[in-house]
Amino acid sequence: MHKEIRPDTADTTRPDNVRLYDQDALWVRSYLDDPHYRTKARLVRGMIPEGAQSILDVACGNGAIANLLKDYWTVGGDRSLTPLRHVTGPAVQLSADSLPFPDRAFDLVMCHQALEHFSEAVFHPAIHELARVARRYLLISVPYRERLAQQDARCADCRHIYHVWGHLRSFRRVREVRNLFPGFELRIHAFCGPENSYMTPQGLWIRQRLGGRWAVTPTALCPKCGSRSQFAAGFPRRAIAAVVDRIEDRLPRVPAFWWLVCLLERTGASGDSIVARQPLAP
Repeated sequence: MHKEIRPDTADTTRPDNVRLYDQDALWVRSYLDDPHYRTKARLVRGMIPEGAQSILDVACGNGAIANLLKDYWTVGGDRSLTPLRHVTGPAVQLSADSLPFPDRAFDLVMCHQALEHFSEAVFHPAIHELARVARRYLLISVPYRERLAQQDARCADCRHIYHVWGHLRSFRRVREVRNLFPGFELRIHAFCGPENSYMTPQGLWIRQRLGGRWAVTPTALCPKCGSRSQFAAGFPRRAIAAVVDRIEDRLPRVPAFWWLVCLLERTGASGDSIVARQPLAP
């Protein structure tokens, strides 16, 4: 079967789209305006164990979560300076694969919606660094069961195919996150966000390849040539995509929550058992 007909398969050979994350348009909006993200932020806060005082938020973006943790000593870190301008607390420009902190420097290290962006060269070193800097806890969230190809765009200029949000891998099971950190034990996991449902691989292939209908978003940026232009076919090809969409709408689908959130504790950590805090009221 042709590789591109499998939308749930990660393609970590795609280039890291560095310029994508330097766009101010990605960060000027408040993610907390989204009710699903507000719920996620409350869930994350509620999963922080009692006794944790120092927190490092790796790949914190514009501080959507870090800015809510003012009653902790929270440091936000990101590779791009653009989103760090919106972080209200201590902020450090850093790369997740080489954190500028000593071993076990923070009670809890969190990383939200970042692992799926890391290239193969960054991913495994970053996993090691997150575990190295965490004294006791890791709080990790990732998209859950994402079909990567459904958010693929095609550059109108160079025809390169890329994920509009820069995602390079998908997490299909809870144990995939747990197994990334062999020195830690999974304590709590939870699902949140909107329920997503995906097209069949065959339907998506026809929709994109024959119907010429690809994902489109205003902040998408081709990692190969830097173009913002996204390909969209005209008539009659788009009629094929419309027919496929109608057929797909009538097929049964299995929905999945958008985010998986996992709290892990270092194996053999001393002290009392964890007690999760109560989430903030809406």
